[in-house]
Amino acid sequence: MNVVAWIVGLLLAGGFIMAGAAKVRGVEQMVASRDRLGISPNLFTAVGGLEILGAIGLIIGLTGDGNVELLGTLAAIGLIIVTAGAIVYHRRAADPPQEMMPAAVMLVLSILYVVLLAIR
Repeated sequence: MNVVAWIVGLLLAGGFIMAGAAKVRGVEQMVASRDRLGISPNLFTAVGGLEILGAIGLIIGLTGDGNVELLGTLAAIGLIIVTAGAIVYHRRAADPPQEMMPAAVMLVLSILYVVLLAIR
C-alpha cells in the first residue's frame, strides 16, 4: 500500500472515530444536529457505532495485505454509504453547504481511499 493511501486511511479513521464517538456519547452539538435533521436517537447512535466500526476496519485494513486489506476496502465502502446518507439528510433539512461540508469531505476521502487501494 502506498504512502498516500496510508495518510488518507489514517485521516479517515481519526475523523470517523471522533465523529462516531461524539454521536454515541451524545455530545450537545451532535444532539442539536440530530434533532435539526430529524433523526431518531437510536438511528443516530447506530450511525455513530457504524462510524467507529468502519474506522476500526480502516485501521485493520492498513495493517496487512490480502484479506485484511479487503476489510479496509469494505469498511471504506460502508463509510461511503453512511456519509452519502448524511448528505441526503442535510439536503432534506435544507442545510447550507457549510453544514454538509464535513460529510462531503469524508465522502470524497472515502472514495479516494477506495480508488487508491484499487490502483495500487
